[in-house]
This record gives sequence, structure tokens and C-alpha cells, in this order.
Amino acid sequence: LVWLEERPVTQGLHLSDTLFQTAAVSFGHGYDPSRRGGRVLAVGLGFFVLVMTSTYTAELSSFLTEQRVQTATLETPDDIVRTGSVLCLPQSLEGLLLESYPRLAGSLRLHDDEAGGIPDL
Repeated sequence: LVWLEERPVTQGLHLSDTLFQTAAVSFGHGYDPSRRGGRVLAVGLGFFVLVMTSTYTAELSSFLTEQRVQTATLETPDDIVRTGSVLCLPQSLEGLLLESYPRLAGSLRLHDDEAGGIPDL
């Protein structure tokens, strides 16, 4: 596109020169277009390269981070005790839960029903 925009002004400009200049702009070297359209295309190309580089970096970091995250599937109260997980629940449910599953006593974090959260977690 830059070649088509700049061609009428600079008669000696070939497609290979334009490809080199496009690569030079992409890698931070100077390029001075002689027309307004060429300047707009150069800014657009620079913005495109910036967005593509940012997208690649974000995807790569997401991929590398996702590999290290381990999730545990907890299906029964025994899984909570076995994995050393913590079960958060309101104080009003403590008695009901411990009647059915007394082995969960060390795995509970209780919070006040009125407070709406667990401040020490």
C-alpha cells in the first residue's frame, strides 16, 4: 500500500524498496514518506505492529501461566480433608455440617452471618 501511495511522487521506487522500507518501519528504523497518505499508512502499520506484538506477548504469558495453575476437584468432604483445603461457611451452618461430617472440624473457616465475609482469610 505504501508503494502504491508513494509511486507517483518517487518514480524510482520499486516494490522491493517498499518492502525493505516497510520492514525498516516495523523494526524501528526511520522512514520519511513524502505524502500525507504514506504517513497515514506508516502510522497505521506501526500501530498494527504494536497491537500484534502486544497480543503475542499476552497470549504467550497466558499460555505459560496456565500451565502452572493446578486445580483440585473437591467432590466429597473427604476430599477437603485429604487435600488440606479450607471450607468457608457461615457460623449458623457449623453445627449442621459437623453433625454429618465431624472430620471437617479442622478444615472450617467460619464467618459471622451478619458480617457478610471472611476478613481473616
